[in-house]
Amino acid sequence: MLRIEAELLQKQGELFCYQEVLFTGIAFFLNGPLVEKVNEYYNGKLLGPYTSQWLDNNTDILRIDLNELDGDGEHQKAYFKGLPYTGIGYDIDEGVCHEESDFINGRRRQTINFYGDGVIDSIKLLNDTLAEEVIFDRQELVKEYQLNKFKVFNVVFGYTARALRSVEITGDFFGQVNKNEYLLNIEVLDTLNKIKKIQVATALNLFYSGVDDKFIEAIMYNEGLKNTNDIIISNTSLSLHSFVEIINNTKLICIWINDSRVEILANLPPILQEFKIKNPSCDVRFNNEKVL
Repeated sequence: MLRIEAELLQKQGELFCYQEVLFTGIAFFLNGPLVEKVNEYYNGKLLGPYTSQWLDNNTDILRIDLNELDGDGEHQKAYFKGLPYTGIGYDIDEGVCHEESDFINGRRRQTINFYGDGVIDSIKLLNDTLAEEVIFDRQELVKEYQLNKFKVFNVVFGYTARALRSVEITGDFFGQVNKNEYLLNIEVLDTLNKIKKIQVATALNLFYSGVDDKFIEAIMYNEGLKNTNDIIISNTSLSLHSFVEIINNTKLICIWINDSRVEILANLPPILQEFKIKNPSCDVRFNNEKVL
């Protein structure tokens, strides 16, 4: 859905057009730094005030062009006319709105980014206990999902056309995630049963201590890695047994492993060397060194 400055609209009778086409989308009415109102249109007809799915729709809240703020609200407080900003900000560039954000006392809380044609690029929602973010591709499929529960866990799932391609887990995500805390209404891989059913991409990256034996057991359930031939595993909690299971149950053309634990340093290199001898065309690396 297009998101443009209202001055770009042309009125034809009771209808509104943009570039000679009946307008469907959102129009922003600017008066200097202020966004005085935001209206929604469909096939040229005015539907009424725009209602955001995520941000405050109170008509009394202050709304401005983000370019008028001093500070970004993330690394430093955002100020408007010398005061910490509370309100909605719209990033409008050359007549097109690419971002909506809300601020409380100078701090950015929610951010929604859009491609130029109005398709959602990403959404990041934040409260006092967690931050949740989703990034979409141009087909509106989830490309990356992140949930960070402050000082408890952080998880990032990456996808390629619905197939899982990367996993980063720190902390006990599966044991401590609370579904009632989700801010976004999207499907989350929050149980090992869901991991068992997910399709895995041909290339898979696994990172950090939350990736453990139970996770690998789930992802390998029902030959879940049968189409995966390129794997990177770094700083996980996987046991030697799990590494052996991965090696023996995949058709690898590339496997890179980084792990500094004493047991793994002592026992995994001979296993990788034996695997390399049997599979000379496979690119095998351990702690950034090629296994020959």
